[in-house]
Amino acid sequence: MFGGKMITREKLEYAARNYNGDKYSEEFYTYHLGVLQNAQDISESVSRAVEYLFLWKLGKVRSRKTPSSSQLKFSDSKGHRYYSIPTTETHDKVIKKAIEKGKLEIAIAFRNGAVTYDEVKSYASNLTSSTIVLPAFYVHVWHPVEYPILDKKVWKVFLDQRGKPVSLYTKPTSWSDFEAYTSFFRKLVDDTGLDWRTVDRGLWVLGDRLKVRMNSQRVKPLQGNKFTSLDYDNREEKLNCVPIPLGLMNRACDAVGQKVNKVPFKHRGIMITHELIRITIELLSAEPTKTLLQNCRNDVRERTPDGLDKRIKESLNTDLRTANIISDVLEQAGIVEVIHVINPRTGRTVKGTRLLEEWDWQYCL
Repeated sequence: MFGGKMITREKLEYAARNYNGDKYSEEFYTYHLGVLQNAQDISESVSRAVEYLFLWKLGKVRSRKTPSSSQLKFSDSKGHRYYSIPTTETHDKVIKKAIEKGKLEIAIAFRNGAVTYDEVKSYASNLTSSTIVLPAFYVHVWHPVEYPILDKKVWKVFLDQRGKPVSLYTKPTSWSDFEAYTSFFRKLVDDTGLDWRTVDRGLWVLGDRLKVRMNSQRVKPLQGNKFTSLDYDNREEKLNCVPIPLGLMNRACDAVGQKVNKVPFKHRGIMITHELIRITIELLSAEPTKTLLQNCRNDVRERTPDGLDKRIKESLNTDLRTANIISDVLEQAGIVEVIHVINPRTGRTVKGTRLLEEWDWQYCL
């Protein structure tokens, strides 16, 4: 197994203590779960709770205000307000479907036992055909104890514990996958005696660590090239930027204009231009993992370590530090996500930028 020893109670408890509660507020999540568990009929508070839970699942809820964020109608027990950052158009459509009156009626009936799991999952499937994660989450929020949260991280842990091959791209794809993971999850709860939420948080952290270990073992820097790519599976691969289709480029600029500001505009000291947006997306798409270390430096390109910042400098013939700023802008627009990755040279965790799958035109090539 890639992950090593079998999962124990102690291992889960320790991992759960390292759960990212800043990005995924526990109080925000449990409060809105409670709204759904106690709802007697469909109301504005029920629709809002479903919407907010999806925003939470998508990592769009923040405890601090940003220039592009919107204030949510929730404050925690300490009086702190919460905000949401923009989602993609695709995720907006999923949320709108999730709060349709007909779906909410079926969901409440499912919670009450009047509709079976097999019946409700056909309604949940209608949310999106691109992933099983969000339909499974819809089932979860109405029966959280019985049906766990599914995502790529915990799915990798499940497969690893079963001795199955796991890669960076491994993800669940079907209701059968969700059901297999659910059986595994319930057994862990029974075997460890831990509550379901501790098990869920622990598996999420273990999945994150598994991904980090996979990255650190698979990713090695190439030396001696003006443009260095990352070597996956010990293969030399040249950086090969395929031009972004015009329609997708227009969509990206429209997304930035709607969620942040109309392009071009000045942001934190640099100009966000069509060219900067184009180059950044093309550089990320050219990577096998669609991810680059940011490695930002206030320095000339020759003294900037390989990563997104240096490659932008080379592409635009500039020495300005831009990778962190354009990454934040594109994240607000729902085009990339800023993540933490292992720097293969130092072994340290640093910021990286990953192109979201729906914006990668080469994904389908």
